[in-house]
Amino acid sequence: MYNIQAHPPIDPVIPGNLSAGAALQSPEILKLWDYSKVPFEEIPQDPEQYITHGSPQDLICIGHHLRDMKTVRRSELVDPLNAHSIIVPAIMTKREGLLKDGSGSGPRTNENTAEPYAVVVSAPNLSLSTQFGIIGEFLGSASLAFVVWAGESHLEAWFSTRSILGPHEFFEEAIAFGADPSIKTRCQPYALPGGIHWQTRRQNTIVYLDPDALAEMHREDSKPPAVDETKAVAKNKRQRARSNGSRGKKQRS
Repeated sequence: MYNIQAHPPIDPVIPGNLSAGAALQSPEILKLWDYSKVPFEEIPQDPEQYITHGSPQDLICIGHHLRDMKTVRRSELVDPLNAHSIIVPAIMTKREGLLKDGSGSGPRTNENTAEPYAVVVSAPNLSLSTQFGIIGEFLGSASLAFVVWAGESHLEAWFSTRSILGPHEFFEEAIAFGADPSIKTRCQPYALPGGIHWQTRRQNTIVYLDPDALAEMHREDSKPPAVDETKAVAKNKRQRARSNGSRGKKQRS
């Protein structure tokens, strides 16, 4: 079992913001609370619980918004971790990498980003119900570690990279269901779990947590083994069919 540290009670919504409270009471969020392996009131909202549990000397790419992202050692951060807004879910291999067009270098490029420890499914332009449906499509074939409510109507689902056999197929299926195509970009940043949303200034609230999947995500050997993509496709489809079948039986009973 993943060791969840004790934490003081946290109000996931900045006081006085009634619209945010209403969004947290939406049917989709309430369903995620029901499915969560940890009761919502006990889900830690501390970013340290969710980003890589490697050394403080590890390089991470983090920022308050897209324009100020920096790649630094965790021990070098000036502001508290939870004062940041976005992060790349991967250890960075060096402080700067070559830009895709070869015009220079920057702190966030595919060239200086290691294999991500999480694959994040996000569809910010779709309705909450559609986003919820997309997340549900993969529950039978990948380990969902946690879901972040990142704004008025935006969910980001963090799946353990280790659990995904055939990542190319996973990406293509997610995009076909409506997920943002940036899922294929290794250095893509996402809302920092427990951080502050760069526009709304509300907390990026974790609304679903599976401690075992989170532990799997942060294992040192979290990079999945090389697999035969054809076999992986078949296995993923079988797992999804079994999951959908069990959900159907549960609904009928």
